[in-house]
Amino acid sequence: WLGRALEALDADVRARYGGGGVQFARAVKNEKKKKKNEDSDVRGATKYGGGGVDDDDADGCLDVSSYAEALVAAATAARASTVFASARYEPALVRTDALVAQELARANIELVLLPGHVLFEPSRVRLDMASEKYFFGTLMPYVHAAEKSGGKPGKPIPAPAEAHIVDIDKDIIVDDNSSSSSYAWCTLDELKLTPRSDIRANWSAGIREEWDMSEAGALEAWDNFKRATLEKFEDQHGRADLSPTSRLSPYLRFGQISPRTMYYDLSTSIGGAVEGRRLSRLFWHRLYRREFAYWQLHHWPELATTSVRSHYERRLDWSGGGDEADDTDEDIDAAEALRRWQTGTTGFPTVDAGMRRLWATGWMHQTERMIAATFLVDYCGVHWTHGARWFHDTLVDADLGINAMMWQNAGKSGLDQWDVFAGALVPDGSSRAHDPAGETIARWIPELAALPPGHLRHRPWEASAKVLNAAGVELGVTYPQRMIQDPERARLRMVRGVREVREAEVRKATKAAAANDDDDDEFVLCDDANGVAPSTGDVRGNNDADASTSTASRARKGMGAFARVVLDDASVRLRASMCGAVEERS
Repeated sequence: WLGRALEALDADVRARYGGGGVQFARAVKNEKKKKKNEDSDVRGATKYGGGGVDDDDADGCLDVSSYAEALVAAATAARASTVFASARYEPALVRTDALVAQELARANIELVLLPGHVLFEPSRVRLDMASEKYFFGTLMPYVHAAEKSGGKPGKPIPAPAEAHIVDIDKDIIVDDNSSSSSYAWCTLDELKLTPRSDIRANWSAGIREEWDMSEAGALEAWDNFKRATLEKFEDQHGRADLSPTSRLSPYLRFGQISPRTMYYDLSTSIGGAVEGRRLSRLFWHRLYRREFAYWQLHHWPELATTSVRSHYERRLDWSGGGDEADDTDEDIDAAEALRRWQTGTTGFPTVDAGMRRLWATGWMHQTERMIAATFLVDYCGVHWTHGARWFHDTLVDADLGINAMMWQNAGKSGLDQWDVFAGALVPDGSSRAHDPAGETIARWIPELAALPPGHLRHRPWEASAKVLNAAGVELGVTYPQRMIQDPERARLRMVRGVREVREAEVRKATKAAAANDDDDDEFVLCDDANGVAPSTGDVRGNNDADASTSTASRARKGMGAFARVVLDDASVRLRASMCGAVEERS
């Protein structure tokens, strides 16, 4: 996507302003520069989780020195004293931009980072849970906080009608001693953005056919959605077999449409009728959910790799969880489960259709994502980080914060845990409102397309031998047998593992509260035992600004916040009082 997007940008610049278009540069390995970067602990951004890749790990990594040198050369050629860029928020990129700013400053060039990739700067949004009726970690407290403390998003600015384009003269700006330079000017093709595996197998053919990877494609998709689909979104957003979604997520991910454009378009009337945000409150809040993910990434920089609620790492229902793992008669090999999940061969069409769509097009419907994540984590017992890595590698809209937030919630370690006790996101096709007739299954699993529309496409194991034979389906041959024969048993194993780790955390918190009820700071620690709150009073309900508040009331307030943040579910309730806490089990 990045390669096609840069190609389109280059063409747009040439068509609009003339000149030589976009100039590209690539890093050149240099031991001195490498040593300098190692000393400053700088890494690139291609490794999942924002950690990056070291020079020794892979080619094409981000060398901060070469990056800065190329910028200095380009700025010098343009006689510019300032470099402008959009602010970035992934932890590795934040560190990179800070170091690049230092390198540019040595050449008396200022780096100005501008807002625009998000609507609200994550560091400015302050949650006040004391006045909230919604639980911490759910969306609405963030929405209220962003509108109160995040500032008004700036209006989108159109591209300038004219611009002076400098054609960089390579002979002037490249150092004569090329061996000392850590970069080299090149063409877009020479950046080698296309992976070698794609050159061999052409696995991106479906992605290229599915998307117009240009700014024009982004604007066209947005206009079509506003005109034809926005009004239907509220009622049809959960249907994977229809086209009610905007499919703008990759364009937002690569900066080809601004969230400000969408924000202000939705704030005005659509088609001379009502405001867009009133046509679909749900879609309006989707913009805020994206912001909420960046807010979480800001406060928890390891969001992509480390459980926010750290005690969930001790779940015994994770497959391959060690000697203490709760093995059952139908234990699941984690590696094999992950492989079958990745390849869409689990034997559950509801799961496999989404996973095959992902591989073919680089995209999945939101409901498909949630079903696939729930299946991997809740039914296969595979740790959420493995699924997060696969999605990050295969989604064209792979956004570190959004992807990590979803998978944390799927793993029950995130702020807004998915309901684990109702079993709503079942993989066995018993809940199929997102694809009632199985049309999505027929498209992405053609070997099942001849089955009658309806539940048999979701549950082919219930079809008679006659129906299977007529449809040319032989389970275990033309389509896999289910990898889990008793899904409910697998789900109950997960429920037991989650309940046990939660109850253990309750006991830990109760013991801490009882032992430290004379120490105000210890009550804050008790509230923080789950590793959720980034700073006292910033996000929790137990704001300790009033120094005259009694220890007892602060204890009740602190434990109440602990209950809301950590343990609010159908099986465990925590009541706080001066003498400790009482567990209630449904």
